[in-house]
Amino acid sequence: ASSIDDAILPVNPRVQALLDLSGPQLSVLLSARRILARDGQQEETPKPLTMERILYEYQTYQGISNRYGDHLMLMSFVDLLEMDVVRPSADHTGGGPLQYDYNQSYYAMDIATMSRMPLHVPVDIDRELGETLRNNKLDCSTALRDWGRKIN
Repeated sequence: ASSIDDAILPVNPRVQALLDLSGPQLSVLLSARRILARDGQQEETPKPLTMERILYEYQTYQGISNRYGDHLMLMSFVDLLEMDVVRPSADHTGGGPLQYDYNQSYYAMDIATMSRMPLHVPVDIDRELGETLRNNKLDCSTALRDWGRKIN
């Protein structure tokens, strides 16, 4: 009955976009989810979310399957930027990586700038990504899914 229900019920387009992500792209988002969940529990102002922090967080994943190298993770991160799943945070103070209205492809941006660029995740990471995690809908290994559910 659940497969019939899945076929009849409309799927939120943002959730569908999450379901269509590759393993490395999901790894980037799940790493960001873990960081943001922990940051939300802290009393002091957290450091901005950056790809550098995401790569460091991903190193804590101990699973055998869905292990990706830094280069593939960076390329997947750029794909997420291009798809607008992850966005650079607005920089109103000047001097940031987008101070000259960077509107070229992110593929042309140098890695050092990209890895330190403050990020914003417009996806409701708890509700939309959490829903796909709870319902085991993500196309990734059980180990990666379980790791993504935890915050420590």
